[in-house]
Amino acid sequence: MSSTATQFLLPNLMSTWPWKGNKLNPFYEEATAESEAWFSSFKPFSPKALEAFFGCRPSMLAGYAYPDFTRDQMRAACDFIFLLFMIDEYSDVEDEAGAARIRDIATSGMKNPHDPRPDGENFLGEMCRQYALRSLEVSTPMTHNRFVKMFEDYTQAVVVEARDRQFNVQRNLEDYMSLRRGTSALRTVYTLTQFDLNIPDYVYNHEVIQKLQDGAVDMVIICNDVWSYNVEQHHGNAGHNLITIIMNELALSFEDSLLWIENFERETAASFIKNIENVPSWGPEIDAQVNKFINGMGTWVAGNESWSFGCSRYFGSQGKEIAKSRVVTLLPKRMETRVASLVDVRE
Repeated sequence: MSSTATQFLLPNLMSTWPWKGNKLNPFYEEATAESEAWFSSFKPFSPKALEAFFGCRPSMLAGYAYPDFTRDQMRAACDFIFLLFMIDEYSDVEDEAGAARIRDIATSGMKNPHDPRPDGENFLGEMCRQYALRSLEVSTPMTHNRFVKMFEDYTQAVVVEARDRQFNVQRNLEDYMSLRRGTSALRTVYTLTQFDLNIPDYVYNHEVIQKLQDGAVDMVIICNDVWSYNVEQHHGNAGHNLITIIMNELALSFEDSLLWIENFERETAASFIKNIENVPSWGPEIDAQVNKFINGMGTWVAGNESWSFGCSRYFGSQGKEIAKSRVVTLLPKRMETRVASLVDVRE
């Protein structure tokens, strides 16, 4: 991108993805109201920051990602999206030690839902404890245990990301994607699609099922890094972004890196679809559950697109227009370099 450029054209992402994400869960508004009240009760942000947080409509992501959830499942999904976004907000301004404290408190709450939290502990522990109780109400035991393991992996990846940020570690493409698969928490949110399923570990851990999960994770990473780039460069924080990684590693221009990413996304989508053909059969009962899980991931990827252009996080009030034109006007870079955020937790 030239130094005088003021606009750029988004790559044509998601054009070959067969799943649709434009159906909003019918319980979305009801679940959102209850989740917002629950979340607000912990006073996680200042009133101004809380308003900004809700203004980006995090629960709408759950509404599009889980369109067929029951009312109780939808409430749990909204709660978790709020929780996840809040952890992201807090950990993004922490060093390695601070992120490790967040990890320890959060995972302890998730693992011990029936135990009271220590006096004086950060509210995050109680929030995670309460969420774990809600998860147990709507999940099969197998899915809940799997969810807790995925959540623990996510919080550990957040610690690694904080260390990278603290010591200004620059990763290559392979290492970057490996870390992002953890920090994105996508395997965790994909586990929610298994709320009422009993997929055995030997099926879940099968090589093809793991490849499908990696593919669905990578689809969202690729898209999110492109759609969030403008906001991140505005805050001077585009170093941890696929576009910047590609420009540096492959010595490509900004425009050529977008073309590379467009091809990368199409290859990832094609590989995901191809891997579905390679899924073994484990009998009608398990096959039906596996099919539901795969379609759940496919819908989640598509729902993320609907949310990304329907909320204000990446494109302000211009999301629907930009979704059609794909033309993005560059935001001016701020003088202060900091993590791009939904809210300012320092308020």
